[in-house]
Amino acid sequence: MRARACVRVARDRGVDGVLLMPPYLVAGPPAGTLDYVRYAVADAQVPTVVYHRGTAVFTPEAAVRLLDVPSVVGLKDGYGDIELMSKIVTTVRASGHARAASFEFLNGLPTAEMSARAYRAIGVELYSSAVHAFAPAIAHGFREALLADDSPTVDKFLSAFYLPLVALRDTTPRFRRGTGKSRRGVARQQGRWRPPTAG
Repeated sequence: MRARACVRVARDRGVDGVLLMPPYLVAGPPAGTLDYVRYAVADAQVPTVVYHRGTAVFTPEAAVRLLDVPSVVGLKDGYGDIELMSKIVTTVRASGHARAASFEFLNGLPTAEMSARAYRAIGVELYSSAVHAFAPAIAHGFREALLADDSPTVDKFLSAFYLPLVALRDTTPRFRRGTGKSRRGVARQQGRWRPPTAG
């Protein structure tokens, strides 16, 4: 219900697109996940990218059926199974569906630059970059080197910046989702919350 309401609010406010998050807590079979997507977007006609992660993991066959939902324009992978994603991309592209060639795939893994080459090799050119939010010059430099197939420069970015960033990120426990109690516990361990740094 809530996802559907949010999509309609987005439509009414004139947004360019929506990232449809998975259902909260409840996982189901592929047919149920497809029903969730169909129900959420219904006739809203807002370009929608479906997040493939958590409680909404698609099979290749289910991903092809997303093409029958006109407002669904892409699939963003936050699950991280490269073999499954390769099967999904290949199955969609080879499906013969009228929308198969234009359907978008995105790498949505944490610090996506770390897996960008692997995803690019299976036909997933796009990714979301958290680094772009606080170090856009680095994010752009990495992207330019990646698209130019400049492996030495990509390796420099990875070894000098991204690997240390991931090591730093991995020293802090992941933020728990759900109860206010767990969020307060993290706040106590980490100190006061502060707004993100603006560039």
